[in-house]
Amino acid sequence: AVVSTQSTGIEGQLRQHQEGVIFVLTHSLKQACDRYSHTKAVHVKQALEQHKLARLSSHRVENIRTMEQVEDYARGGDQGGVAEDEDLGLSPEEIQQLEMENDNLFAELTAVSAEVQNIEGTVVEISRLQEIFTEKVLSQSDQIFQIHQTAVETTENTRSGNEELREAIKNNAGFRVWLLFVFIMASCCLLFLDWYH
Repeated sequence: AVVSTQSTGIEGQLRQHQEGVIFVLTHSLKQACDRYSHTKAVHVKQALEQHKLARLSSHRVENIRTMEQVEDYARGGDQGGVAEDEDLGLSPEEIQQLEMENDNLFAELTAVSAEVQNIEGTVVEISRLQEIFTEKVLSQSDQIFQIHQTAVETTENTRSGNEELREAIKNNAGFRVWLLFVFIMASCCLLFLDWYH
């Protein structure tokens, strides 16, 4: 009985140690996931800001070029534009075709820019949902750990209850044997006394 009590105590200590290690590892995992989600969100935010700055700077350069062309045109009048076109050797039809191509390219770039903005929004939303998913998984891991701990305690209680029932059955059986022995001895004494009289 002493050896089983010691082995039960050692198993209990080992189980408590394992539960403590699981708790520490779960806590560390939660912190690491939080740091990862935060770092990823910061990275996505910085990438979006850099992309917006690059887009703004490209628009600003285009606006500056357009302003310079307007000023050159205003200074030189219509003659400057015609002279440039004549220097390039382009006919009015070719100029019109180039302008159409420029308009088409501008429309394509605008569509691509809108699509990139849509993708950026989707990426930010996915990052936010992933962070929520990670938090839910970690909160469920805490609940699973508590359920596991409750199951272990229930198993221990069931085991100790079974041992106590066995002891009670043994004690009850011993009590019955003694009670039967006392009844037999009393019956024998009564028979002997009856015979003796």
